[in-house]
Amino acid sequence: MKTYQRYAQSLLLPLLLIPIIFMLAEFATFLDQNFNNSIAYFLIQLKDFYLSYLPLLFAASVSFFFSRRMDGTNILSGILAYIIITNILSEKTLTLAFEPAAFTLDSSFLLIHNSFIGIMCGVISAILYNRFSTVQLPQGLAFFSGKRLVPIVTGFVMIGTGMLFYLIWPPFVRMVHSFVNALLSLSIIGDGLFTAFYTLVTPIGLSSIMEMPDNLNSFIQSISMFIVPTTLAVVYFHINDKYRKEYTIIILFTLLSALVKGPTILFEVVLLLIHPLFLLIHILLLSLLVVICNGANFSIWMSGGIAALLYLSCMMLLITKKPQYFSFNMNRSNSLSLEETKQIFEAFGGIENIITIKDNGKKVEIYVVDKLYVDTSLITTLGYQTPKIKEANEYVWEVINSKVIADSLRELHQKELQALIL
Repeated sequence: MKTYQRYAQSLLLPLLLIPIIFMLAEFATFLDQNFNNSIAYFLIQLKDFYLSYLPLLFAASVSFFFSRRMDGTNILSGILAYIIITNILSEKTLTLAFEPAAFTLDSSFLLIHNSFIGIMCGVISAILYNRFSTVQLPQGLAFFSGKRLVPIVTGFVMIGTGMLFYLIWPPFVRMVHSFVNALLSLSIIGDGLFTAFYTLVTPIGLSSIMEMPDNLNSFIQSISMFIVPTTLAVVYFHINDKYRKEYTIIILFTLLSALVKGPTILFEVVLLLIHPLFLLIHILLLSLLVVICNGANFSIWMSGGIAALLYLSCMMLLITKKPQYFSFNMNRSNSLSLEETKQIFEAFGGIENIITIKDNGKKVEIYVVDKLYVDTSLITTLGYQTPKIKEANEYVWEVINSKVIADSLRELHQKELQALIL
């Protein structure tokens, strides 16, 4: 799978709940206004509660998708990374760490709970998982080997990262805010440039430390009700039939998010999932609409009609010129690293002990010469489920992406056997 698709998938997992939560909040508002229902209060608060914890969910999801294996340890590491850095840079910790009389809290630290930090924590924890999940410690510390080592390393790395961010976070936030203020000072053209910049950095979570002017936010939310259905309808009806089922739910939830006026990040992440070119076109057209329609104070219906026509024209042009962009899939197609493949062979007694390797759905079937040479504990150390014995010399191993694992094992098995023959 391409990196941008995997990244978009990692953000989609937490974002797909947003339209449901916003719909519940709208329903709760209706109940509260018409029936004075006390239960409505809890549903209304659910929206703010979920959005406040969205960065934490990003940290867990990004770590999960970018790790070599889908394992609970990488989720724990992502959550741990976010908790550590946000607590190190919290108002309470910084006030206690320095002399209160001589310390003034920088206002930028009040923005530390944001999606950008969550995504960054997810990436860092995934890198650490891929690096340390196969490390074997000396015998006395063997319990902490492999995936158990990852949260420990993550904790120490994030402590150092938090100290580093104490120095670089305030100037970074001031630089971003200065740049945004400079754009907004350019009147109508500045509004368009700000919209382009805001939309561009939304998929990396950086927009969460900015504040969009109310007039721009209202305009974008309104025309999104025209843009989103038009764009996604073209995508749905021209997507390759082979992949249409995979995207149906995503498209429906994105449409629902536009109808309940949820955050536009879901639509932008879906565009990134399809292809980065779709997102770039959206950024260009949206900023152009802000300059022309919002600047000229067109009505929402006129602005929406122009927006739908522009997006429809660009999408149809893409279909004509780049039809391959509508033949995409979301299947994870990673291959195992050579080091990990060799460790799996070692767990099954080495190259000479393996007779055949087959994949069957979500299972890998491995036939061995002698099961006495098999050490399934090594498989567990790598973060996989323990293989089960089906017959005397046959092991059934339940794994995600069994075909990828089986293909990697077969490829190395064939190469090593040929080398032995030679």
